[in-house]
Formats: sequence, structure tokens, C-alpha cells
Amino acid sequence: MKKLLIPKTIKILFFCITGFLLLYSLLGFLVLPAVLKDQLPKIAKEKLNRIAQIKTIEFNPFSMELNLQGFDIKNRDDSDFFKFTQIYINIGVLQSIKDLSLTIDQFLIKQPNASIKRNKKGDFNFTDLLVSDAEPEPKEEENGALFPLTIIETSISDGKFNWSDNFYSKPQQETISPLNITLDRFTTHVDKQSQMSLALAVGSGGELNWTGNLELTPLKSKGKISLNGLQFKKIWQSFLQDSVNFKINKGTELIDIDYQLTETEKGLQFLIHNASIKIKELQLSEKEGTEPVINIPDFSLSGITFDLLEQKVGVKKISSTDAKFTTWLTEEGAINYQALFSPVSDNPSNTEKTETTSNPNDKPWQVVLEQLDMANFTVDFTDKTLATPVHVNLSSLNLNASTLNNQTGASLPFKLSTHVNKAGDLSVDGSIVLEPFSSTLNVKANNLALNHFQPYIDDFTRLQLVSGLLGMNIELSMLQKDDSPFELKLKGDSYISEFITRDSTSNKDFLTWKQLDVKKIDIDLVANSYLIDTINIDGLYAKILIKKDKSMNFSDVMISAEKEDEGSEKTAEKSSDTAASTGDKKKEEKTVITTEQSSDKTESKVTYKVASINITNSQTDFSDKSLILPFAAHINKLKGHITGVSSSPDALIKADLDGRVADLAPVKITGKIKPEKGDSAITLDFKSMPLPLITPYMAEFAGRKIEKGNMSLNLKYDIQKNKLTASNNLLIDRLVLGDKVDNPNATSLPLGLAIALLEDSDGKIKLDVPITGSLDDPQFSVGRLIMDTLVNVLTKIISSPFNAIASLVGSDDDISKITFSAGESLLEDAQKTKLDGLAKALKNRPALKLEIKGAAFSAKDWPPLQAEALNKQLLTIRAEELSKKSKKNVLPEHLKHSKDENQRVMADLFIQKFPALGERSLLGDPQLINMPDGDFYDVAQDKLTKMITPDPQRLKKLAVKRAQAIAKHLSDKEIAIDRVYLLDAIIDPKNTENLIAADLNLTVN
Repeated sequence: MKKLLIPKTIKILFFCITGFLLLYSLLGFLVLPAVLKDQLPKIAKEKLNRIAQIKTIEFNPFSMELNLQGFDIKNRDDSDFFKFTQIYINIGVLQSIKDLSLTIDQFLIKQPNASIKRNKKGDFNFTDLLVSDAEPEPKEEENGALFPLTIIETSISDGKFNWSDNFYSKPQQETISPLNITLDRFTTHVDKQSQMSLALAVGSGGELNWTGNLELTPLKSKGKISLNGLQFKKIWQSFLQDSVNFKINKGTELIDIDYQLTETEKGLQFLIHNASIKIKELQLSEKEGTEPVINIPDFSLSGITFDLLEQKVGVKKISSTDAKFTTWLTEEGAINYQALFSPVSDNPSNTEKTETTSNPNDKPWQVVLEQLDMANFTVDFTDKTLATPVHVNLSSLNLNASTLNNQTGASLPFKLSTHVNKAGDLSVDGSIVLEPFSSTLNVKANNLALNHFQPYIDDFTRLQLVSGLLGMNIELSMLQKDDSPFELKLKGDSYISEFITRDSTSNKDFLTWKQLDVKKIDIDLVANSYLIDTINIDGLYAKILIKKDKSMNFSDVMISAEKEDEGSEKTAEKSSDTAASTGDKKKEEKTVITTEQSSDKTESKVTYKVASINITNSQTDFSDKSLILPFAAHINKLKGHITGVSSSPDALIKADLDGRVADLAPVKITGKIKPEKGDSAITLDFKSMPLPLITPYMAEFAGRKIEKGNMSLNLKYDIQKNKLTASNNLLIDRLVLGDKVDNPNATSLPLGLAIALLEDSDGKIKLDVPITGSLDDPQFSVGRLIMDTLVNVLTKIISSPFNAIASLVGSDDDISKITFSAGESLLEDAQKTKLDGLAKALKNRPALKLEIKGAAFSAKDWPPLQAEALNKQLLTIRAEELSKKSKKNVLPEHLKHSKDENQRVMADLFIQKFPALGERSLLGDPQLINMPDGDFYDVAQDKLTKMITPDPQRLKKLAVKRAQAIAKHLSDKEIAIDRVYLLDAIIDPKNTENLIAADLNLTVN
């Protein structure tokens, strides 16, 4: 058998191939993994300054499979930075050769774990990796084509991402796990798509899922993104806590987006189809606060579409329920949300805004909202700009709108309804056009409580708005054209019911009514036209008072113009400050001035008209204190009408009213007024009003009946050509007081005193006071009408009889108290003048008698008497010394004043009482201890004087001497001594006025 002979060439080739395969296998299976395992940690140490470890590296050079396991790279502080359990790469060699591109059958990463940290300075644990000392190599020009690559299967499974942030004031940590990413047939080839999916979960709550396809050349992607359950509070803690002024307490979301991304010739196109956003339990509060200022339990946007190239945004529906907003105006006039959502700046002084310029050719975005539904909202608003904050609560607030868009000329219809402060109702139904601005609204309101807005009128009036319910049904139209005044027109009806105002000074009702209806209101702001067809008033009550100085009580309830001007200046200052804070103050001022000048040029003359005012079932309290005997009457069953109120030059206002005084005596009020000329004729006629009718009031307040009496009053005021002719005729006949009434709540006052002050010798109080003069004279004051009853006037006279006496003698002084200087009983000149007036009044009214009650006051009278008391004490000690020395009884009052002797005795007494403060020196001189700067005798006198407690006998003696001084002065003025009574003097009586005074009291019989 012959041997097979193999050519030498083939043998050599076989051994070469075999050797190459062995070498290739050796290098692939053993050498390359060993080199990589050895060099990779060294490279990491040299290039990254980090420790890296690899557990195993396996490589199959024939199947081109690379398997890395147990990779771990540390931070510079030896903490975990990045690691993974396995990276597996399988290159499809045959497919790569076939396609002439790189094809990877599998690219797998299992359990990657990355830890990102940020320190207080804001540096990350990878910041040093981003800095390179080497100069960047110049880039070669690219032709725009991507490297041909295909990865059949890409998978990142069970990944974990750890976030640790110490940059903010409160450190935060977060974990994302598991993180899974898959890509099927990822490729860079043209017109080839790959399928992708991403899913991750956030440790604090929330999941992200992203599925779709991806094409790199040209760039295309289409898919769905879903984000669910992300905790807003954690987002705030991790990224926003030091960058914003608010705090997110809670809230989660659900976002679903169907998108499409395409690279086109016009640019990158990004489309969103049928996306939805839902937010649950969102709560925001002030950063340092605990109570939420925004609470939105449910908020959703559905049917969202977005077209980047066409610049269109569409939303099918926005809805929300049960949201609550707590807001307020700060004392500076800023809404709290301004500060809440303004960014936190490291440099607060840098308030300049970066101006952005827009290209006028830029296409504006088009926004369309098909449906808006806001249900059961609550808004708690507080205005803290006022001294007393105003609180307004809007509850059950519902807002509905449809087909809303931002296009020029588009009409935006809406409906709004709400409860105001839980009692009133408000609804607004209409539409708004944003550009150019115009609006037509139907506004309906019912039972809006006006008293909640009391603080807004406190700066202008002294009226307390006790109650009042506002209602309206009006049509409001607004229009703003370029370079034209703002147009506002209002038509409709309104009412105010159960209206009560109270004079804050007197604490009495001022103006009230049961129902006020205003019919056919027609207001045109630009034309300055204010028209009303009819005003109906039912149950009106008005308090009309003519005071003694002939002024009316209406001026009392109005805050002075000076205070209003001061408030206006403060408001102007605040507005200027606000303008300055927003920048370009000068520009704003210039704009305001220009607007005002323009307004002045185009402003029309004010025209107004009220066709008819009808009054039914009303009443008034009328009083005139300008008469010698003040008059007051309660008028009820008041009815009638007023016509002709108008801005017309020929307007003639006619009034025809009648009523009853105490539901019995008739009263008639008639008048004609020509406002343009200032002419008027007004008559008030009270007939035979029996005074016993007011006995119930007298019994309630004073505990006395009126047995007898009658009163008539006729008041006429006639003004022609600014000349006034008026007459006030008053007659009270035979006023007789009756029996006392058993009323424990009544104030027992001597009404006979008032009669003695006012009644003539025939038992009548009769006054006829004609008034004439020119209204052009600024010194002339016409008495205006206001309220008070005769009972109240008499009660005031009785309770303050000396005021009546003072008015009769032409004095404004309070004669009821005679004041003295501290420690003195001598009458001063001013007090003598008061007593002279009192003596004159007593002479003309012999029925009056006077009671004097002397008084002394320890706190004020004793200090001036203490020095005298100390001097007496020193004299007493000297007398005792002399008595012992001479063995005779020496009395203090017989001793003469000796400064040296008094100082000697004072020094001994002081050292005895205060041994810690004084002593005698070796030479016997008195000196202070521990008080080197004081004079010994001054300190001694001060300390010893303060030790002397008030002497009741000395104070009582002073009080008696004061009463005697008053009685003697009146006696010198020929007032019989049997009309003057000295009452028992008193020490430290109640003294609310803090005066040193003796009290006087008038009595009858």
C-alpha cells in the first residue's frame, strides 16, 4: 500500500493556518481578556483618577462574543460611582460581511447601577471627568452620513440610578429602579426603523413608560409616552426648594402622550395627538407656611394636540373640581402669588428685565380650547392694604366656556357663577374679544352683603354699614379701540334691600331703608351720561339734624378733605413705588400724564336725570338745635314723591311729602328747588303736636310722665338770587311734668330744671327766629335739617344743665367744675369769670339753687404740701429739744425759721432714717455714703419728704377751703346765701377728666 504523499506546500499551509488559529485562539480567549482586565483599571486610575474593578472578561474570537462581568468603578472618595453585573456583546460577523456594515446581534447590559452625587458647592461627582487639560483635536469635516450600524437586540435590564443631592438647604435622595430599555433592530441605515421601549420606576413614586419606533436617517419617531404617579413634592425637594418661593406639599400626575417626530424640508416637525394630563391632590403653600394657598384635588387636560411647524395648540377639554385658592393683597398692594411664583434671585437688587425683541413677521401661535369646565371652586381673598382687612369668600364657583381661541377678533363666550361670602349669588354670562378688546356681559347678582366691605368706606365716612343686600340685573358692554377712550355702557336694574347705616360717633341709625329699587339704569361712561327712570324707596329712615352752629349732621359723618388728600398722597406714593419696582418709572408717569391730558380734551359734560323718586312707608327723625329751645320730632307714615332731578339748566325739583308725628300730628313737607340758579322754597309745618305723646320715651329715659303740653312748629326757608329769608316759629304751651314712673332702668333726672331754664313767666316756651343773609358770605351758615327727638334734647339739657346756663350767658366754658392749682384754694381769674357768668344766670332764674362740693386729690395736691409737712416735722423736733433743754413747753408754731437749725435737725433725722446713705465725718459734718455726686441736704430733703404719707386732715381742710372760696365769690356777686349749699367735702373722688376741681350742681326748689 502506497503512502499518501502530501505536498510540502500544503503541509506548510496547514501548519501555518493551524498555528494562526491556535495563536488567534490564544490571543482571543486568554491574552486579550487578561490584558483588558489588567489595563482597564490602570487606565481608569490614570485617566479618571478612579479605582475600577472587573470580575471577569470573556471573549470568543470565533463567535465574536464579549462578556464583561462584575464591573465596578468608584468615586474618588471610594464610594460607588458606576457598576453593572454584565455587559454582553455579540457581533454578527457573517451579517456584517454580507451587509458591509457593523451588525451586532445582541447588546445587553444587566443591572447597571449609577450613583450621582452633588455637594454643597454644586459640583457633581463626575465634574472632574468633564475637564480635560489636553487640547481638542481638530474635527474632520463630516459628510453628514452616519456610520452604518445595526443592533438586532439591545437591552438594559434591572438598572438602578441613585441620586444624592446636598446642594440645597435640605439634602435629598432619590432612586430610579428598575430601569429597563429595549431596542429591536436599532439601525442607522436609511429608511430603516427600530422598535424601542423604556420603563422606569421612581423610588418615591411614579413610573415612566415610553414605547414606539425610531428611525435615525431621516430622523423619525412615533410612539407613546406615559408618566404616572410622580410625586410633585419630591420634585420640589430635589430640584426647586431653593429656587422658588413656594412649597409643594403633595400632588401626583398621569400624563399620556401620542407623539410623532419627523425631519422635513421645513424643519423638525413635532406632533402630539390626543394627549392627556391629569393632576391629583396638588397643594402649594408658602415656603415657610403650613396652610396651602393653592389646593387642586383634580385637574385634567384631554384631547391635547400640538403642531410645531403650524404653531398650533389644541385642547379638547380642561376641567377641574373642588379647587381652593387662598390669596391676599399685601400691605404694599401686591397679590401674594406675585411673590410666591417669582424666582429666587441671589442678587435681589438686580431687578432689571431682559428685553426680548420679536420679529413682526413671526407667525403667532394659534391656541384653541374647545371646552373649559371649572366646578365648585373656592377663592378666599383678603385685602390687607386696609387698616381692617376685608375678607371675601367665593364658593361654589363654576366657570364654563367653549370654543376659545386667541385669534384676532375671536369671541370667547363663557358663563361664571359663584356664591359670595356664602350668602350672595353672582353670575356673569357673556363673551369677550381679546383683540381688539370688547365685551358684552350679562351680570346678575342677588343678596350681596355690603357690610363685608365696611373697611373700604372707613377712610371716607364715620358710618358703620350694619347691613345691606345688593342685587342687580344689568347688561355691561365694553370696547377699547386704538387711540380712543375706553367705552363702557351699562343698562339694567338694581336694588339694595335691608340697608342700615349707623353714625359711628353717636352710635345711632343714620340712613336706612327696607327696599330701594332703581329701574332702567342707562349709563354711558364716554358720553358722561347717567340716566335713571325711577327710584322707589320703601321703609326709608333718615336722621336729619340742624346743630346749634347751624351745620348739618351730614358733615359729621364725612372724613375731612385734608385726610382724603393725605390718603391720596399715600396712594400716589405707593403707586409710584410699585411702578419703580417694575422698572421704567419715568415712562409710566409720562404715559399717565398723556392719558390724563387726552381724557381732559375728550371728556364730555356730565348729564344726569332721575325722572321720579317715590317714597312709601318711611320715617325720619328731625331735630333743630339751632333754636333757643331745641326741637325734635319723629315723623312716620312718610310718603310722597320727588320729581325733576336733572342736570338740565331749566331743571325744577319738586318735593311733596306728608306724614305723621308719633302717628298722630300731621306734618307737611313741600318744596321747589332750581339747582342751576340756586333758588328754593321749602316749608315744614308741624301742627298741634301733643307732648304727652312722647311720655313713653320720657318714662323710659327719665322716669317721668308729661302731664300736659302742646307744640306747634313752622319752618320756612326761601332762597332767591342767593339771598336767604327764613323763619322758625316754635311754641310749647303749658309744659307740665307728671308722676314718676317705676322703671329701674330709667335715669332719674330733674326735668323741672330744664323747664326752669327755658320757660317764660307765662309758662310758655315761644321762639320766633327769623334768618336773613347772603349765601355768598363765607361766614354765613344755614341750619340744615337732621334728627333727634324732643325727649333726647331735654335729657341732654337735664344731664348737662351748666351747658344750658353757659349758652344763655354766651360762654363755652364748663361751669360745672371750678378748677384750682395743685395745693391751692385761691380762685384764678379764669374761674372767677366762669362764676360771674353763673351768678348772672342765677339772678335771672330765682328757682335755681346751687350745691358746691369741695374736693382734694392726694396724687396732685399732696406733693406741694409735703415740703410744708416736712418743715413742720423739723420744727416739732426742735421744739421737743428746746422743751427738754429749758424744761419748758415750747410749741413749734412759736419757733422762728432757722436754716442752720433746720439743716442740723434734717441731717440727724436723715442719718437716723437712712444709715446706709448718710453719716457724720470725724469733724461732725454730715456727708453722703456711696453718693459722692449728690448734695447732702438736697438728697436728705427729697428722701425725708417722700416718707411723709398724705395727711387726710390737711387734704380735707384744703377741700373745704376751696368750697368756701367759691361760695364767698358768689356771695360777693349778690347771690343769697340761702341759695348756696356747701356739701361735705371729699378726698380723691372719681375723676375721669383728671382735673383738680370742685363740682357744682344745680337744683330746683
